[in-house]
Amino acid sequence: MIFKIRVSVSNLSKSERAIAEIVSADPEQSVHFSIARSATVAGVLEPMVNRFCCSLGCRGLPDFKLCLAQTLANPANFEARSLQDNDSNLQLADKMFETALARVVRARARLTDQD
Repeated sequence: MIFKIRVSVSNLSKSERAIAEIVSADPEQSVHFSIARSATVAGVLEPMVNRFCCSLGCRGLPDFKLCLAQTLANPANFEARSLQDNDSNLQLADKMFETALARVVRARARLTDQD
């Protein structure tokens, strides 16, 4: 889903791009946003959030959040921006573990904040 957002950015309206930017910047947090919160953070009207979700092939925000959560849960979907073609196997493994650890730490911090 994150890749789909990045590929679709050039075809999105200005308001939809604003939503795409907040989701791309912090997908782990965005998956917990309500329509109102998403709209506020992106600086757009609430109906634009659903329009954004539909433009990506989802049936609305709940469906989009489910797709995004599934993407984040899949270990094959690690961020590729820090990976280089000339990275050794050890460097690739280190980067994958660092990404996974950072996600676990962020998830744990959110659990603490909610209690």
